[in-house]
Amino acid sequence: IMVDSYVIQDKTDVEALGETCRIDGNLTIVEAGLTALDLPHLTHVGSQLKIHDNADLSSVSLPVLTQVGKGLLVKGNPQLSMLHLPALATVGDELKIYYNAQLQEVSFPELSMVGNDLDVWNNASLTTLHCPSLSMVNFNLIVQDNPLLGTPALVLPTLAEVVGNLWL
Repeated sequence: IMVDSYVIQDKTDVEALGETCRIDGNLTIVEAGLTALDLPHLTHVGSQLKIHDNADLSSVSLPVLTQVGKGLLVKGNPQLSMLHLPALATVGDELKIYYNAQLQEVSFPELSMVGNDLDVWNNASLTTLHCPSLSMVNFNLIVQDNPLLGTPALVLPTLAEVVGNLWL
């Protein structure tokens, strides 16, 4: 367990996390100079997970991450092509994905609840948004300005409730 917040700015910071499975504070990956982010043991981030402004980051692997206590932000990663978090079940506050120019696919197969806004916008190459278990967004669901994302590629079959606005 790592109680404090943690910032990844290079490969050494990733290696220092080792087999850490829980971060109770924030985890921020910013301007890290990484092409790939792989945290195979991380199951929980207690506050915010921010992956932003990484010019060369093309892949993110968080295969056992099940919960983000507050917000999840993925922004300004121009080389990121796929965001697949196979075990993520809940995001306690906002989930925001925007300004990732090469992002083609977003897949959260186990995500069932977002505690506030779910915003996916301005991802020029996005063709697929796959959230088959999502049943509740506790405020706004905004999916806009993703010019290649068509309705058949927006997979939300179990969505039962959006408390706020729905903008598609």
